[in-house]
Amino acid sequence: MLVIWWEDGKQRGYWSHRPVEVFTVAGEQIPRWGSSGPSDDVCVPLPGGGRATGGKALHAGDTSVPPQRAVLSDGTGHWRDGHQGTRRVWLEYDPVSGTHGRASLPAFLHSGVREGTRLLTEHCQVLPLQPGLENTPFGTDGTVLGRWVRRTVTEPGLPAPADGHRTVAGTPDGHTVTLPAPLPDGSPVPLGALTLPGGSRPVMALAGRAVEAHPAGSKGTVGGLWSVIPGSMGSGVAAGTPYVPPVSYWHAMRPRDEQAPPRCGTWRTPGRKSCSRRSPPRSSGNWKRPVPCRTTPGPRRVR
Repeated sequence: MLVIWWEDGKQRGYWSHRPVEVFTVAGEQIPRWGSSGPSDDVCVPLPGGGRATGGKALHAGDTSVPPQRAVLSDGTGHWRDGHQGTRRVWLEYDPVSGTHGRASLPAFLHSGVREGTRLLTEHCQVLPLQPGLENTPFGTDGTVLGRWVRRTVTEPGLPAPADGHRTVAGTPDGHTVTLPAPLPDGSPVPLGALTLPGGSRPVMALAGRAVEAHPAGSKGTVGGLWSVIPGSMGSGVAAGTPYVPPVSYWHAMRPRDEQAPPRCGTWRTPGRKSCSRRSPPRSSGNWKRPVPCRTTPGPRRVR
């Protein structure tokens, strides 16, 4: 893990396996003050070592941090986010050189494309399945993790669908969930169905910074069941954890006790959690934090 902080106007850091070797960190800069909140973006381990971050691969021991962008991978190809004009797209990407090519989609995202809909690119995610995540509560096909998200659209001058617009999310196991778009209190984005102890599968949706649970099959018409804010303390809903990780890391959640009756707060995350992005104390000018988004879900390391 790479830890970075600001000190005397410089970005300083060390690698956790060599904590006494402090150096000035070049390249990408972290915010000096405040916090941008936890990120759902993750980097992807590479077969030859290092991790794809959206720029050139980051390796343990590097003293310069490459640019960080959202990254997708199906275990073979890699994509990073980019733009064509004002449209956000996924660009084919070589993490060794850090260069990108044409706009395209991983096969899993392409499977969510339908006539009369638009893929919500910024809410889609594809990650290669890592050992230990086969029982992800969001579901997998045994190859990838993630989701596609699409929304119904109508051409100018044409009427809206008779049953209203819908936003649909699909996961690799073939399961789909639907919410109306927009909802009266905004427009939560469906993320998939989360399998809980006992077999219930509430629909999880992103609403601003919060992640909400909606009853399965309700299509968002009866309100939410509960919500949590990633990056916050566990609170009553997630009392078993001192930190609620971003949704990308929920793939590593497991019931604390498989035999116990279902109860709130029975989830734990094995291995290391996601990187923290907490703000520094107001009274301190120097502070430290792990570089955001330098690990994928599960106990992996930069090497």
